[in-house]
Amino acid sequence: MNRLQSKKPPMPPAPPAPPTPPAAGYTIIIDTREQTPLTFASSIPTVRRGLATGDYSILGYEDLFTVERKSLADLVHTLIHERERFIRELRRMQSIPFRRVLCTADMAAVRRGNYKHSRANPKSVIAMIATFEVRYGVPFVFAGSTDEAARRVADWAHYFTREQRLAAAAASQTAPTPGNATPQPPPYQGTVKTPNPPSPHRRQCGI
Repeated sequence: MNRLQSKKPPMPPAPPAPPTPPAAGYTIIIDTREQTPLTFASSIPTVRRGLATGDYSILGYEDLFTVERKSLADLVHTLIHERERFIRELRRMQSIPFRRVLCTADMAAVRRGNYKHSRANPKSVIAMIATFEVRYGVPFVFAGSTDEAARRVADWAHYFTREQRLAAAAASQTAPTPGNATPQPPPYQGTVKTPNPPSPHRRQCGI
């Protein structure tokens, strides 16, 4: 007599493994319009994507971190000939907490005034930079070279993401959980009774 063998239900498929975070702890976004992007260390992953503001950001923090990169010639040309467009860019950057205009030249080159294709007065250029920093709250940083500019972006991205993780961890520790919340008594819904004052007759009788 053949016995029916019960078959075990098939095991559900294992969930996909979470993506491995990059060794650097972050990924730098390079805007697709950036024609000559900065070269970062091989340990820092990058991705090309369109950015609404700026040339560089961090994956997942596009609304919190932005860097606008300028060469010296591009910066001077923008200040002199494309000022209104640049002002609109600075106004968009105001809504982003971490914002920088990063020039690959140093400040000494700005003061010397050896600009390509421009005879702008260095004093006027410096005055406009200082004015825009104060007016729009966007710091201008002068790295001195493209290599140093790449290091500055990487350093900013590293410490920015670290501070974001620390803030998130601190918030999770201070937030009360349902299991640890102290139960509070429900509000009293009845009428509070006040004791009747003793009558004068009872006080006279010594009661």
